[in-house]
Amino acid sequence: MNISPDNTIFVVLSFEGPDAYSMAGGLGARITYLTQTLGTMGFEVHHFFIGDPHLDGIEAREKGKLILHRWCQWIRLKGIKAQFEYNKPDCISKDKICVYLQKKGGRCGKN
Repeated sequence: MNISPDNTIFVVLSFEGPDAYSMAGGLGARITYLTQTLGTMGFEVHHFFIGDPHLDGIEAREKGKLILHRWCQWIRLKGIKAQFEYNKPDCISKDKICVYLQKKGGRCGKN
């Protein structure tokens, strides 16, 4: 099976992302470049991360192919160090992401 924009959706879960608040380490830049590149290549990409509390919770970029999901924005109100103080917050979990994707008509895992 070949991977193409017609048969593949990427879902990325990272504590870091493209927001200034989410660039605490080098991973934020790397994951941002990865998701942007996949979006420009025509792949649908959902990037879940702890985002800036002053920006929209959901934002579309790359002609609608890259969907940013700013979850757990309340953590950012506590400051940049908060992302390291919380060990897997309840607002981000595989189950919640799967439910979200299924509501949008997508699949999660091998089902």
